Amino acid sequence: MDRFLVNASDACLQGSETSTTEEHFKSHMRVDFFRPVLDTFNTALSTRFNDDCLNILTHIPAVCKNSISNREQSLKHLANLAQLDGELCVAEAKLLYQNGIYSTIETLSGLAETMVKCQHNIAYSHFYQLIVYLLSLPVTSASCERSHSKVDLVKSAVRSSMSSQRLQSIIIISCEKEILDAINLPGVVDNFALLPWGLPL
Repeated sequence: MDRFLVNASDACLQGSETSTTEEHFKSHMRVDFFRPVLDTFNTALSTRFNDDCLNILTHIPAVCKNSISNREQSLKHLANLAQLDGELCVAEAKLLYQNGIYSTIETLSGLAETMVKCQHNIAYSHFYQLIVYLLSLPVTSASCERSHSKVDLVKSAVRSSMSSQRLQSIIIISCEKEILDAINLPGVVDNFALLPWGLPL
């Protein structure tokens, strides 16, 4: 019986040592890993989504929806950022939204596609330029950073003498690999083979 109690007490001590080790490890991970990672995320978000970015994001819904109260001020503000005439953008938006086609569209890309399909991008060119400007704004710098990293991978010491046009083409192919994988490469090769081989006169 005494031996059983001794073994049980030893097991409890080992269990407490294990739990103490686990608690110490959790505390160490919390202080040295999780909190610095959260601080880094918070700093990155604060840097990327600063006051200017948030200001643009709060005004973008006025482009897609016709029922926002301060719509004219938002459109003028965005037009000034895009260096467009704000009064013309507001007037064209009012005329455009009188068409029932645009009452159900809630995205900038859908609005741009519908305008091109109906050829309203010609009649309402200022408002269309504003939409294209907003669609071309980068949310993050990840695409630029990816391009720079691709340059380091593509332009090595062996390939240092290639022209800038060829380097640009190879980098685009490398960055947009998903699009390239979806292309029917045998069809492209067949079309290339059918081209004339002689130099242009």
